[in-house]
Amino acid sequence: MDHNLSPSLAVRYVQETKISLVIPNDPDLIPIVSSYLSSMIDPNGASCKPAWLELALDEALNNAMYQGNLEMSSMEKTEDFSRFYEIAESKRRAAPYAARRIFVTFCYQGTTLSITVRDEGRGFNWRNHVEKTAEDPERPFGRGLAIIRKYASAMEYNPAGNELTLYFSGCHLAVGAPHNRAQ
Repeated sequence: MDHNLSPSLAVRYVQETKISLVIPNDPDLIPIVSSYLSSMIDPNGASCKPAWLELALDEALNNAMYQGNLEMSSMEKTEDFSRFYEIAESKRRAAPYAARRIFVTFCYQGTTLSITVRDEGRGFNWRNHVEKTAEDPERPFGRGLAIIRKYASAMEYNPAGNELTLYFSGCHLAVGAPHNRAQ
């Protein structure tokens, strides 16, 4: 037995791992969380690419923060883009929005990855939005669901519309992924 092999190679034998994150409504954290979680996936996989996961997760996290926790409409963004972000910044610091969090669960099992994103907003009628996005992909807003649908193997909402689970098939954990390194 070669004892000089890196312990990080053990990741090849991981059958299941779960990571849970609770993040505040901070837009600067969204790309950091998306990048962190996508870095756990082997970039050489044929059907599960970290870049796809990162893009879909960015959209899900943005939707959870802006439309979910901050209760803002995508329509507001088309009316006045900079005003949308001014209002979001103000809401982020005010009650009840400031106390709301985004819950992210990364669950790898076999070769399937699921990522659940839940916000503390009121939810929304996701059925209408999924249908409208499919009907008109050129709309200036609401394209997040189309992007998620394109890159995730599947997606599903809870009945309330404040929790979205993305599924990615054919995934393998990356050797040396952040959660496998010695702390």
